[in-house]
Amino acid sequence: MDTMQKDFHLSKAQRHIDDFSCAIRRRILLHGRMYISASHIAFKSDVFGLGVRVALPLRDVVKIERSITDLINPSITVSTSSETHTFASFFFRDHTYRVIVELWKIQLHCHRLLGMPSSPAAADHGGDAPVTPPPSPVAVARGQPRSDNEFAPMGAK
Repeated sequence: MDTMQKDFHLSKAQRHIDDFSCAIRRRILLHGRMYISASHIAFKSDVFGLGVRVALPLRDVVKIERSITDLINPSITVSTSSETHTFASFFFRDHTYRVIVELWKIQLHCHRLLGMPSSPAAADHGGDAPVTPPPSPVAVARGQPRSDNEFAPMGAK
């Protein structure tokens, strides 16, 4: 049983793919570790005796975006329909962001193929919540808008 399964009570099938040193935004930034599996984003911190554990099923995520914390700290904000978590202090934020977004897109695609709603927001739209991928370089060359900053299922605000 690996750390992610043990600390977040996930099934044996939920083996972690990667993990990153980062901090979660609360009143202050609490340093810890983010764990990524094919279907979850999890975070664990035990700084100052404050045990923080967050496990977010990717199927519940409605928005992932790059952001800035405290004016200078590149971060990633992950939102579900009921909560938002900001993770900061990454060594390589953009790499972490790409890993999370790619796994999220795969999770949404799998749920769509199975005819299951991928998130509460997707359920409001008939179970069909495609991810808005970044446009191709050809689309950018044709003058179509480009947003590298965020990915959100259609209809999610």
